[in-house]
Amino acid sequence: MKRFTYLFSLCLCIISLNANSQSTGTGKYFLTIDTTMQNKVDSLMNIANSYYMLGQITISIEYYNKALIINPNFAKAFFNRGNSYFDLGINNKACEDWQKAKQLGHTEADMSYWKFCE
Repeated sequence: MKRFTYLFSLCLCIISLNANSQSTGTGKYFLTIDTTMQNKVDSLMNIANSYYMLGQITISIEYYNKALIINPNFAKAFFNRGNSYFDLGINNKACEDWQKAKQLGHTEADMSYWKFCE
């Protein structure tokens, strides 16, 4: 049931994200920068978190990357992407992300950094 809930959330986020995107005429969508930018970042984070919970870690990293393109100072995205890298055993990238999140004021990132990187 938990897996179904995450999958349902993922579908809703993708629908929401595509509804807020514009077509390039090639059938592909791109994100536009406008007043709903935070909504798009939130949608991308929800998609990333859903993929993470479904065990699709590599795909979750792709969506955290997209969120960070829109908001390069989003501590939670750095923290979550660091957790994803850590789960994949890519500790150097995890530590870099946790350090960046820590610099942006994320307290859990500070704990993860000191526990696994120092």
